[in-house]
Amino acid sequence: MEKSRERLLVAQSLHDDGYFEDAVSRSYYAMFFAARALLLTLDITPKTHRGVIVTLSDQFVKNGLMHYEIWEYLAAGETLREEADYSSEKRIDDIRSQTTLEHAKEFVRTCSQILNSSP
Repeated sequence: MEKSRERLLVAQSLHDDGYFEDAVSRSYYAMFFAARALLLTLDITPKTHRGVIVTLSDQFVKNGLMHYEIWEYLAAGETLREEADYSSEKRIDDIRSQTTLEHAKEFVRTCSQILNSSP
């Protein structure tokens, strides 16, 4: 979870400095590393980003351990991160960056709560 928290701090700093695309990318990675931390508790290590997202749904959303809306932040974050990282045009504005950052904070907080409540 340390990587997740670090990515959130960097994302906030990038957002505050107006680097919205990079802030979105770091916000996504904060969620990605938190998701991987949850899956590691089950000894599951998917090889791809999509694998992490799908497996998290299978193991935590379908079992009622994570709300679908929270999981969706990760799935939507991946799409937005790809747009931010690979699009030749700047499409990420202040609002989208801030929204993604807030979603990432909530996602990481939720993952921490799940980790802290597991035996």
